[in-house]
Amino acid sequence: VPMNPQKKVNLVLLTDCLADLEGGAEKQIFELAKGLDRDRYDVVIASLESLGNAPRERIEAAGCRLEIFPVKRIYGLSGLIQGIRFVRFLKRRKTDVLQTYHFSSDVWGTVFARLAGVKTVFSNRRDMGFWRKKPHLFAYRLVNPWVSRIIAVSDSVGAMVRATEQVPAGKVAVIHNGIEFAQGGGAVAAPAGLRSQWSMSAHDPVIMHVANLAPVKGHQYLLAAMKVVKQEFPRAKLLLIGGDESAGAVHRWVEEMDLKGEVLFLGKRRDVRALLPQADVCVMPSLSEGMSNAILEYMAAGKAVVATAVGGNPELIEDGKTGVLVPAADTARLRDAILRLLRDEGLRHSLGANAREKVRRDFSMSAMLKNYEDLYRSFFPVSRKILHLVSSGGFFGAENVILTLSRQLSRRGHAVTVAALKDLRDPHTEIIEQAKRDGLATVEFTTRGKMDLPAVQVLAKYLKDNGFDILHTHNYKSDAMGCWAARLAGVPVVATAHGFTEMDRKVGLYEKLDRYLLRNFFNRVVVVTEAILPDMSPGKRRIIPNGLSPERFSPNLRQRTIFRDHYGIAEHEVLIGTVGRLSTEKNQALLLKAFKTLLTRRRDVKLLLVGSGPQETELKELAKALHLQDRVVFTGLLTEMAAVYQAMDIFVLCSLTEGVPMTILEAMASRVPVIATRVGGIPGMIEDGRTGILVPSNDAAALLQALEKVANDRGLARGLAEAAQHYVAESFSEATMAERYQRIYEEVLEER
Repeated sequence: VPMNPQKKVNLVLLTDCLADLEGGAEKQIFELAKGLDRDRYDVVIASLESLGNAPRERIEAAGCRLEIFPVKRIYGLSGLIQGIRFVRFLKRRKTDVLQTYHFSSDVWGTVFARLAGVKTVFSNRRDMGFWRKKPHLFAYRLVNPWVSRIIAVSDSVGAMVRATEQVPAGKVAVIHNGIEFAQGGGAVAAPAGLRSQWSMSAHDPVIMHVANLAPVKGHQYLLAAMKVVKQEFPRAKLLLIGGDESAGAVHRWVEEMDLKGEVLFLGKRRDVRALLPQADVCVMPSLSEGMSNAILEYMAAGKAVVATAVGGNPELIEDGKTGVLVPAADTARLRDAILRLLRDEGLRHSLGANAREKVRRDFSMSAMLKNYEDLYRSFFPVSRKILHLVSSGGFFGAENVILTLSRQLSRRGHAVTVAALKDLRDPHTEIIEQAKRDGLATVEFTTRGKMDLPAVQVLAKYLKDNGFDILHTHNYKSDAMGCWAARLAGVPVVATAHGFTEMDRKVGLYEKLDRYLLRNFFNRVVVVTEAILPDMSPGKRRIIPNGLSPERFSPNLRQRTIFRDHYGIAEHEVLIGTVGRLSTEKNQALLLKAFKTLLTRRRDVKLLLVGSGPQETELKELAKALHLQDRVVFTGLLTEMAAVYQAMDIFVLCSLTEGVPMTILEAMASRVPVIATRVGGIPGMIEDGRTGILVPSNDAAALLQALEKVANDRGLARGLAEAAQHYVAESFSEATMAERYQRIYEEVLEER
C-alpha cells in the first residue's frame, strides 16, 4: 500500500478487445475512465486488440489515453513480445493500479504487471463463466494470488468466483454496472419514420431483444415463443438488435419457423436508446448472464421486461414488480409472460415505471463511479488524522480490535493516535503500553469519575489544536465524553458499539444513556453484529465484523510446547481453555461447575482461565471450593495470545451476552474447536455442528454434554477446527475491516 496517498493515482484499464464503446464491458470501461476525478486519477485505457479508429478519437476526446498491445495469443510469441513492451510501459508510467477485463487481459495482464512491480491489480469477472473450461480455471487460480481484488458485476457472479476459483470472500468485491440515467427514458431523439421503415403501423405490438446473436442469449427459445405469440397478435414484430455471432444460425431458425415477416434483424446499432421507445415489451432470454447492460437500458427507458432468472438478472428484476422473471430455456413460460404483457397495457406501464425508479436509485452511473472510487480509496486513501478513544479497564477484545484497526489504518497512510481515558480511581494503561510497542502515537486524558467536564474541554482542545479529521470512540464513557468534545471541536464522531453487557443495574443505566447518545449525536455507529442496536436508523448504523490476521494464529507446535511446559500441562492432557474478562457476563463460574463434573468422568483434563477482572477472587475461591486447585490454571492477563490458543485442545466461551467476540475468531483461526453459548452475535459466527458447537446460555448440562462430545471424539474435534479455520480465513481479515472503516470515514467527511 503506498505511503504517499496524496499523489495522483495512475490507473490502467486493460481489456481484450476494444471494438466499440457502445455496449458491454467496453462501454463500462469508457464511462468509468471518463467519469473518474482527473485531479485524483490519471487514466489510460489499454487493449490487446482494437478495431477501427472511433474508440481512439472518443477516448482522447474524453481526456484519456489509448494504448494498444496487439497480442494474437497470450501464450505465443506476440504475447511475450508485447508483454515485455507492456512491462516497460507500466514502469515508465509508475503505474499504481492495473484493472483487467476478460480472460486474456486478466491472466496476461496480471503476470506482466507482477513482473513490472505493480502492487495493486483488480481483475473483473463479468459473466457466470459459461465458457470456462479446466485450463481457464487453472490459469485463474495460478494468477489470483497476485490479484488484490476480483470485481464481480453481480452477487451471483461473486458467488460463482468464490466457489470455482476458490478465493476467500474478502477478496471479491461486487460493483454493479451503471447507466447514465439522465439520458434514459427516450431522451434520445428517434430517427423519423421508423415504423414506416419497418412496414408497421403505430399500433402494431413491438417486442425488442438487444443482444448479439450468440447461443448463450437464448434466441432459439424466443423465436419458438414468437411462433405462438403471432397467433394471438398477428401484427406483432420481434426486433433483434445485435451483431451476428451465430454463423447465420438465427437467420436459419427464422426461416425454418416461418417467421420472416414477424422478425426484423436490425444488426448492431449505436442508437439503441432512440429505438427503445418503440418497444412494448423488452426481452432477455439468456441462458447465462452476469449483469446485463441491455436490461439496464430497458429499465431506464421505463420498459416492461421479461428476462430469465439467471446470473445477475434477479438482482435487477424483482418478479412482478420491476419486470417478469422466467426459467431459462422454458419456451412456454417465456411465451406466457410476453402474451400477458401484450394483453395488459396497465401492467406494462406499472412494471416499466417501477423498473425506471429502481435503476435511477440503485444502478446509476454515479453510483458505479462512487463504488469504484471507494475501492480505489481503500487502497490509495486520502490521509486522515484519526483519534481512537477508549475508557479501558484492561486489555480485552475491544482493545485488541482498536489496536488491530489502528495498525491497519497506519499502514494505509493515515495518522492514527490511540487515546485512553485514565480514571485516577482505577487507572488502566495496558492499551497505551501495547500501542507504544506497536509504534503507534498515544495520548492519555486524566479523568475523575464517570463524566469529567474539564476533561471534555481538554479533549476538545486537543482535537481542535491537532487538526483531527475523525474522532472514533469505543465504549460508553468514551462515547459520552467524546461526542460532546467532538461537538465543541467541530469534528465528526464515529463510534463502534462492541456490545452491551448490562452486567448490573448501574452499568445497565449507563448503557441505556449510551444508546441514546449513539442514536442522536453520532455521525455513524458501527456494530459488529446485526443483534446490536437493531432499531437504529440504517442510514446511521453500519455492520462491520471484527477482523484479525489469521497468519498470527496458525498452528505452531513449538509455541504449544513452551506454553504447556510453563504452566505444567502435560502433552497427553486435554486442555480446555477460555479467554476473557473475569466478570459476571462471561459466566466462567458455569464452566468451572461443568468442568468439575467432567473431571469425575475422565482425569486427563485441565482447565485454563486467561484474563483478569472483578470476579477473579470469587472464581478462585469457587475453584478451591470445588477442589479443582490442581486442575485449573489462572494465568491472569496475557498479551501474547497466539501461544495461548496453540496450547488449547478445546476453547469455550459461556457468556451470558456477547457481540462478535475476538476470542472466538482467534481460537478458530488457531484451529481449536470452539464451544460457545448461543447469545449475541455468536450464532452468526458459528455454524452449529460444522464450525463449532453452540449450547444454550447458562445451561450447565448442555455445556457438559458438548465438552464430553468434543473431548471424546478426536475426529469431530479435528473436523470442527479445520472448518472453523477455513471460515475465518475466508470471511474475516484485518485488511477488510480497515477498508470498511475507511469508507465510513470518507462518507462522514463527504457529508460535511
